[in-house]
Amino acid sequence: MKSLRNVLLILLAPLVMSGCATTGGNSTVCTIVGGVTGGAIGATAEKAIWSVPGAIAGAVLGYALCQEGDADGDGVPDSKDLCKKTPPNTKVNKDGCSDFDKDGVFNNKDQCPNTPPGIKVDKKGCAICGQIIANLPGDVSFGSDKCNLNEDAKGSLGIVIKALKGTNTQVDIEGHTDSTGSDKHNLALSQCRANSVKDYLVSSGIGGSNITTIGKGETFPKASNETEAGRAENRRAKIIVTCK
Repeated sequence: MKSLRNVLLILLAPLVMSGCATTGGNSTVCTIVGGVTGGAIGATAEKAIWSVPGAIAGAVLGYALCQEGDADGDGVPDSKDLCKKTPPNTKVNKDGCSDFDKDGVFNNKDQCPNTPPGIKVDKKGCAICGQIIANLPGDVSFGSDKCNLNEDAKGSLGIVIKALKGTNTQVDIEGHTDSTGSDKHNLALSQCRANSVKDYLVSSGIGGSNITTIGKGETFPKASNETEAGRAENRRAKIIVTCK
């Protein structure tokens, strides 16, 4: 009977592994699966005395297998995996975490996990202050003497919304105009443009307390105001990470 028990243990061990695999590394469930398997082996023998130690051995086996489970298949055991839902075929670090925004800071330490490409970040994965994270040119964002955002501008802000949502990143929004009109009029118009961008960001879930707006008027032209093309470039807004 001892030989029969050993054979059954060999045959049923894969079932324990399978049970553990389907539980996603739940040690309690795996321990139960192992215990039931071990008990079944003992019950098969003529002497029921084997059922108790068989159950204990099976429970130990099930627990041990669960401890080495890898629910997301990233090569890092669940017991050591800090990011247990990594998508398949994703490169991870020793903690089982990837770098979704490819900024060099892995997700388990990245406080700004959706940083736009090309933005320099600090050790927390957030944009270093002083950088422009969005530039809304007037020819696709604002009409002449207008401050309302058109659909193209809203589309361009999508990446900014994704980057800022859920973070404490603070930004300044600057509004600018061309030289058409008086200084007073252009200052008010540029402030209106900055406010329009802020209003859209806030309506999309970005905290208003993290946003400061300022109108720059016509004092910082990007291009010459002598041509229509140049004036269109100067009718703009830009979003800059705040430096404190």
